[in-house]
Amino acid sequence: MNTYELLRASHTKRWTIVSTARTQTVAEHLFNVTMIAEKLAEAVGYDIVINSDNFLKLQTWALMHDIPEVFTGDLPTPFKRELRRRGADIEAVEDDLAPGYGDLADAADGTEYGMIVKLADMMEAVWFLSENGLGVHARKVLQGLYDNLYAMVDEYSNEYPDLLIRDGVARIRKEMCI
Repeated sequence: MNTYELLRASHTKRWTIVSTARTQTVAEHLFNVTMIAEKLAEAVGYDIVINSDNFLKLQTWALMHDIPEVFTGDLPTPFKRELRRRGADIEAVEDDLAPGYGDLADAADGTEYGMIVKLADMMEAVWFLSENGLGVHARKVLQGLYDNLYAMVDEYSNEYPDLLIRDGVARIRKEMCI
C-alpha cells in the first residue's frame, strides 16, 4: 500500500448498517484500538514495557488490523460470515489488496499480542456504540458485542492462564465507562 492509500483510512467509514450519532472512520478506530490495546496489555500483565519487540508488535498490529477496509469498506460481520460460508477467502482478497497484511495477520494469529488486539477491537466497538449508537438495531448490535466480549474473555482466560484477562478487561472497561 502506498502512503495515499494508508491515509484514506481517515475517510473510510465504519458502521455501515448501524445508525450512529456520528461517523467513525477506520483511522479513528485503529487509533482507539491501539490506545486500548496498550492499556489492556499493561492491565493483563503482558510485558510491553521492558520488551520493546512486544510493544512494537502490539502497536503495529493494532494500527493495521483493519487496514484492508481502505479498499473494501467496513464490511458488516453478517455479510463476512455469509461470504465465508459460501467459500470466499476474504483473507486472501485482503492480502491481495493490501500486500503484506496477510503476513502481519499470520504473525499475530495465536499470539498474546494478537489476542490483546482482538479484545481491544471488541472493547472499542462496545465503547463506540455505547457512546454513539442510535435506535433498536444499534442496541441489539451492542448487546451482541457485549456477548462476544464476554465469550472472548472466557476463552482467552483459559487459553492464557498466566495473564490476568478477566481482571485486566474489567479494569479497562471501568476506565472506559462501558
